[in-house]
Formats: sequence, C-alpha cells, structure tokens
Amino acid sequence: ISDPGWYQLPGSSHRFHDHKRGGHGIVNLNLAIIVSCDTYFFDLAHKMGIKRIDDILMRFGFGELTGIDIGEELAGLVSSPAWKRKARGLPWYEGDTVNSVIGQGFMQATPLQLAAGVATIANHGQRFTPHLLLATQQPGKQLQLYKNVPLSPIILNNDNTWKVIINAMENVITSRQGTGYKFGRDAAYSVAAKTGTAQVYTIKHRDRNENAEAQEDLPEHLRDNSLFIGFAPIDNPQIAIAIVSENNSNSSTIARTLMDYYLLETHHLPIPSTKENLNAAH
Repeated sequence: ISDPGWYQLPGSSHRFHDHKRGGHGIVNLNLAIIVSCDTYFFDLAHKMGIKRIDDILMRFGFGELTGIDIGEELAGLVSSPAWKRKARGLPWYEGDTVNSVIGQGFMQATPLQLAAGVATIANHGQRFTPHLLLATQQPGKQLQLYKNVPLSPIILNNDNTWKVIINAMENVITSRQGTGYKFGRDAAYSVAAKTGTAQVYTIKHRDRNENAEAQEDLPEHLRDNSLFIGFAPIDNPQIAIAIVSENNSNSSTIARTLMDYYLLETHHLPIPSTKENLNAAH
C-alpha cells in the first residue's frame, strides 16, 4: 500500500494516524512488521473484518486462560460485536475493527498470553500449556521432569507463512529501520521479535499541521509503555519472552539483558565464533 501517515475508512472523514508523520511510503507486509506501520494494518483490518481477526486471535489462545499452574490468572479480552452489544449496549463500528488490529480499543492481553503467542510462532503453530513447575522428586526416587502438555496446533493454509512472518520479525532486530534495532545487531544469537507501544494517556495530539506532542514533554507517569515480544535462537528456539516496560522505551534493552543471561550465562549456548569472542560473550 501507499502510506501517507494516516488511514481513512471509506465514506469517513476521520483519520487514524500512523506513528510516523508523513508515513512510510510504499509498504508491504515485511516492511510493515519491521517499522510497525499502523496504516498498513489499519487497511488490512478493514479488508479482513473483525470475525476473521477474532478467529485467529482465539486460535492463538487470546481471550482465554492459558492454564498455567498458578492462581489469579486473567483471561484478557478478544473484543467482538457480540461482546460490545452485551457489555456496552452499543453496535460495532468499522473504527473498532481498525483499533483492534493494532491491539488498541477494547482488546486486552496479558504478558503471559503474549509470550505464549510468540512461542507458538516460534514452533510454527504448535501450542503448549505454559507452566512453572520444572520437576518433582519423591524421597529416594529419581527426578521426574514435568511433561509439556501439547494443545491443538494452529494449521495454516500455507505453512510457509510462518517463515514469512519470522523472517520479518528477524528484520525488526537486524534492519536499521527496525523498531527493535535498539536490541543490538551484535547479539551472539538470532532473534525474531516485534515491538509495541501502549498509551497510558490519550493525547489530543495532532494539530492542524499534524504535529504531535512529544513524550518527553509529558510527566513520566503519563508516558507510553513499551512492549517487546520475541524468541531466540530462530532455528532452534530456546526462549520466548514478553516485556512490558512502564513509562519508557526500554523494553528492547531489558529483553537483550534477559536473553543474554539465559542463553549465554545460564545455558551456555554454543556460538560459532573465535575463542576470544566466546570468552567475551560469557
């Protein structure tokens, strides 16, 4: 599509703004994921419709409990026309669909659901029930590791679609345009990721010249939260994470620290490098 920096539904004068003033120019799916182009996904949402969007979200486990072995888990919310009529007594509008596709509007998801979702992408559709328990051991008996509980996999019409999405998520980190470039291209392992932003404070943020109020001009507690989901290494996934960093843009930096610790210091991931670089990495 051609992204001018905003999107209008047919027959509407309202503009849904992209985060980049002036837009990203000609954008395909790969670039849309790399630069997090809202306009591309606004247009895609209108073409898909909320029923198809809700269907794939629910197949990934959003809107329901993951079944993890701890209490007080929340199910989140996959919003739908039926839910809105029941909960709000209002009809569903196309603008609701446009908001939902980028995780805004009525939709709610927990960090655990986000981590489970990106793990599903890493496994090309195979889902598992997340758990905290590592193992059990009776006195005088061998350690019994917890066995993962597989769930029904997500089957796509074209299995190559997983590779397309994962390749774009890798470019989020490796491309200079990537919103996750802050993670660092010098990582000793490959990473597939997606970043996000959650508004804390709704800003009436556009003037007639399309200028937006800068985050640094807001009080700290009103600044956006940043999100990062990802998995690594790409060819042999060992870890999937979801980070929500409040009132700052540090989620990518936090993700790098955690992944480095888990893969390099705790599990000593083999790195195809020189002896000197291996020592430096560890």
